[in-house]
Amino acid sequence: MCRILAISGKIDHQESALILEKFQRLAEFGKVPGASKGHKDGWGIVAYSKGKPSLHARNFKDAFKDQKYSAAVEGLKDKKFDIVISHLRKASVGSKNTKNSHPFVYGPFSFCQNGTVLDSKKISLTARFKKMIKGNSDSERLFAYILQSLNEKRKTDTRTISKAINESVEYIRKNFDYTAMNIVFSDGKQIWALREVNENNFLVKKYKLLDYYSLFIGKGDGYSVICSEKLPLKNVQWKAIKNHEMMRISAKNTMQKRVRGILVDNGTITLLKRVKKGDIYYVFPGGGVEKGESVKQALKRELEEELGIDVNIKKLLTKKRFDREETKQIEYFYICETAGGKIGTGEGPEFQPGNKYDGTHEVVQSPINKIKTLRLLPEEVKELVLREYKFKK
Repeated sequence: MCRILAISGKIDHQESALILEKFQRLAEFGKVPGASKGHKDGWGIVAYSKGKPSLHARNFKDAFKDQKYSAAVEGLKDKKFDIVISHLRKASVGSKNTKNSHPFVYGPFSFCQNGTVLDSKKISLTARFKKMIKGNSDSERLFAYILQSLNEKRKTDTRTISKAINESVEYIRKNFDYTAMNIVFSDGKQIWALREVNENNFLVKKYKLLDYYSLFIGKGDGYSVICSEKLPLKNVQWKAIKNHEMMRISAKNTMQKRVRGILVDNGTITLLKRVKKGDIYYVFPGGGVEKGESVKQALKRELEEELGIDVNIKKLLTKKRFDREETKQIEYFYICETAGGKIGTGEGPEFQPGNKYDGTHEVVQSPINKIKTLRLLPEEVKELVLREYKFKK
């Protein structure tokens, strides 16, 4: 039972220190169901500058009363940091000492967690990753398992890190009982925030802990805040992160690129049918542009993963900008045609059992004139497609 904080983006140093001071109060007054208030069994702060952890302070004492916490916060005021992560501990597994205080840092990576993984000593680790563990908490073993998964993939790009986190959480879900795995993970450039509460766990049901294991994202002026509780911050709008939802925010306010394929062969268009909580709609296949890829390279990769085909990219139909709460995106829509492979044989992560995507994905094909009756998003692009192929809406 802990409290988590992460700050990312362009933020005044005095303001980030103020947020940490407000977070400090949760050590004394933070909600704890069925027990006295507060999270007094240790604290930690890690701050990144230019992608590297340049400050890492921890202690086993109560942050509300510990002068070392105040000194660490004071040390942030005169320096520029891209990401700041903090954690307040209420011990459940592992003794009360500094080695068990989060965030844990290994190389450029940092990690903190709220929740308990039972029988965590049985988490399968190689000798190399057992050696990195300094304490005896379940959280540090989970961190080691994520890094082990990442090491096996031999890449540390955004997509691979997301996959390593998802696969590690799925491994715990299938093999262990746990109350929650609310996680903040960072590589110094981005933050991954996951809310994962086990609603079937005995303690979660008995003490109604779903609300306690909360996670919120707040949007300030040029920065984002992740926190277990909504802090009283001026001009910050808070939104609850849903259970089983993972969010990713960048340290820099950069534009994320995405790409979609408008795949038409012999008057038939290929789409993805999405069903989320009873809501049915359709989208053009595609996804995010990874580091080092061109937009067209990303489109060919995404269509191979999702549909199982190679394509010829004919022309750009349009591009659209989407400013979402946590990110800014520009999405490119290209007209394509099949060059090889068989539609429906894709093996992308959204089609794998136990994936972290909300709802279902299904590859469907439709006569292009029939999309007039479909809820195909974005609507503006649907209209452009109909005009391109001489159909009126």
